Amino acid sequence: MANNEMKADLSRLRSYIHQGKIRKIKHLLNNQPKRLNYFLEQQFDACAYATKFKQEKALRLLHSNGFPIDGYPHTHSVTALIIAIRRNDLAFVRTLVELGCDVNCSVRSYTIIPLIEAYQIYKNKHENLFLFETAKEIFRYLLQSGASPNVYNTHHMRLVHLTAIDGEFIFLQLLLNYGAHVNVVTAIHRKNLLHLVCDQAVEQPTESLFEILRTLIQFGCDINHRDDCFETPLMCTLHHGGNLTLGMFYFYFNFC
Repeated sequence: MANNEMKADLSRLRSYIHQGKIRKIKHLLNNQPKRLNYFLEQQFDACAYATKFKQEKALRLLHSNGFPIDGYPHTHSVTALIIAIRRNDLAFVRTLVELGCDVNCSVRSYTIIPLIEAYQIYKNKHENLFLFETAKEIFRYLLQSGASPNVYNTHHMRLVHLTAIDGEFIFLQLLLNYGAHVNVVTAIHRKNLLHLVCDQAVEQPTESLFEILRTLIQFGCDINHRDDCFETPLMCTLHHGGNLTLGMFYFYFNFC
C-alpha cells in the first residue's frame, strides 16, 4: 500500500475513534495487516485517543488489536490513564486497569505520575463535593491496584510529605496503609513526617492531627529524629511556642 494511502487510513482511524464507529474501525484494522503495522510504527496512541473521547468500546477493540494500553515509550504524550485521571473519570480508570494498564507508568521523564496526578486533581476539586469524593476514590483505587505509595514529584518531595504539609491526613493514612516508607525525610531541612505534622498544628491542634501522630508513631516514625536545626519534633513545638507539647508527651508515653 502506498504511503499516502496509509496516512489517509490513519486519518480515517482517528475520525472513526472520535465518532465511536466500531464497525468501521474493525474493517480498517482487519482489512489489511500492513495497515495495522503502519499505525503501530507511527506510534499512534489509539488507546489514549479513545480515552480522550470516552469511547470505551473503541478502546477495548483497539487494545485487543495490539495497540498498547500505556502508549509508547520516549514520547511526550500522556497515557490513557492520565487522561482519565485528569477527567476525574473513575469508571474509565477502572476500565483501563481492567485492561492491564500500568498504574505506575510515568511519562515525560517521570514528571507525570498517576498517583500524584490523582492527588493534584483531588486538591483542585474542593469547590465541588461530588468531584471531590470521586477524586478521593480514584486515589484509593490506584493504591488498591498497585500504585506505589513512595512516589515523589519533580521537586523531590515525596507524596507522603505533600499530604502531611497540606494537612490531608486521610491521604497520608492511606499511603501508610499501602506501604509508604514512614521514616523518609524531606530534601530540604531534613524533616520527617512527625516534624511536618507538628508544623501544621502549632497554632491549633485537632483531633485528626493527634490521631495521625499516633498512627505515625505506631508505624515506627522516629520521634527522636533531628532535622537540620538539630531539633526533634517535640523540640520544634516548644521552639515555636505551640501547644502540642502535652499531646506529644501523651502519645509518646502511651504508644511508644
